[in-house]
Amino acid sequence: MHAVSSYILMGIALTGAADFTAIAHHIHPSHVVRRLEMDMSGMDMTPSTLMEKKASSTTSDDDYKCPVCGMSTKDMNYDNLNHIGFVNGQIVYTCGMAPRSFDGYKMDYTDTAYLAANMAEFIVNITDITAYAECENSCEACGDGIKDPVTGDNVTTSNYQYVCLSNGQKLYFASTTSKNKYLTNVNLEPRYLVDSIICHNKTCLDADKITELSAAAKAFVPDLLTSNNRGSAIASDSSAAVSVKALASLTFVIASGMVVLAAMA
Repeated sequence: MHAVSSYILMGIALTGAADFTAIAHHIHPSHVVRRLEMDMSGMDMTPSTLMEKKASSTTSDDDYKCPVCGMSTKDMNYDNLNHIGFVNGQIVYTCGMAPRSFDGYKMDYTDTAYLAANMAEFIVNITDITAYAECENSCEACGDGIKDPVTGDNVTTSNYQYVCLSNGQKLYFASTTSKNKYLTNVNLEPRYLVDSIICHNKTCLDADKITELSAAAKAFVPDLLTSNNRGSAIASDSSAAVSVKALASLTFVIASGMVVLAAMA
């Protein structure tokens, strides 16, 4: 028995001290769960699971600020029922105010329809330091299986890029190339890559009424950076990967020891 215990301890040592230092300092249940979710992303899902996933991707319990007016997207019974859906499923939430006047237009429009048509007007460049800081350098939505509106590729914590909108909401992309393609084309036509325009849980009555971009949207000049600053996100993702690898090595060694014990019994 002493010999077997020595075998197990020797096996643990052979896995490398660095790996187990990683376990001690970096492993966290949420990291492991996130890694497992990403590994299982390609698996078939039952219809009921798909329905639940779709429902979670089209509504949110979080309270956002409308990019147009800055009001809460949940207060005053708005309840996140007003939003813009993009090709491949991402959502930007708005307030639910009644149609109102906007410079350069003769008719009144909802904030939702106005934002959908003139997204470029509300994109914040990184040079606007104060406004850009409202967009946190993180991708909480990556855990929901979001996709790039340009390419349809999966957006993950290791590849995400984002466009910052006024008052803190973001539109995510899987690469700098697709992000820059969006920025280059967003002020060439109203509703670029917009798939749905929802007011109080129904298609807005003025959804497609705006046919001309606002002056501010036309004047938008994109900041085509190489990438967003994602150092902290990449480090976190890498730590989870190292920790899971180390844990797998430890499990293998212990399992091997158990086999030897069983053989000696």
